[in-house]
Amino acid sequence: MPEESRNYQSTSDMPQIIAASWRMFCVILSGITNNTHVEFVKMIKSHGHTEVTDPEECDYFLLFCPITSRVGTDVELALRKIPANKPTILVVMYHTFDRYHVVPDSRSLTEDPRVHLTVSCLFYEQNLLNSTCNDIAKHDIRKFLGFPESPLSIRRWNYKHLIFIGVGLVVAVGIVLLIVFETRS
Repeated sequence: MPEESRNYQSTSDMPQIIAASWRMFCVILSGITNNTHVEFVKMIKSHGHTEVTDPEECDYFLLFCPITSRVGTDVELALRKIPANKPTILVVMYHTFDRYHVVPDSRSLTEDPRVHLTVSCLFYEQNLLNSTCNDIAKHDIRKFLGFPESPLSIRRWNYKHLIFIGVGLVVAVGIVLLIVFETRS
């Protein structure tokens, strides 16, 4: 199936409230993630942040909210699990096999002042899907926490787009050749 353009947008215009002291985080799961949340945790830890289990020791929470019924209800219940008045990154997780699944704008899901960033991701069974939605979620978390952009994700973006550019060039050359041969006959 050809990759289609969806209306996923990065939150590049969001206010960046980055505390230099944000180094330790605590993971909260509001449901069953099939361990797909671990990929986000590893990404954050790879940039020098430390996962702690004691909510009193952390600087911020990383709250994973798998959607099982209604989005608003699940998010509301997940927010009740935040044990303290600390900044939170909310990851709303949609279980689907469709990597093109369209999800609601995650920024509009809560107005809770503890939530400084909300992102959406798509997962199926034990894996995050290879999707634009997930690429944007990872990018937004990296950007929000002040991490440098991953060279791997830049290479992946370039590779995807080079394929489309290459196919476009082949089609354009084919059309030009067709026009040239048609005008000569």
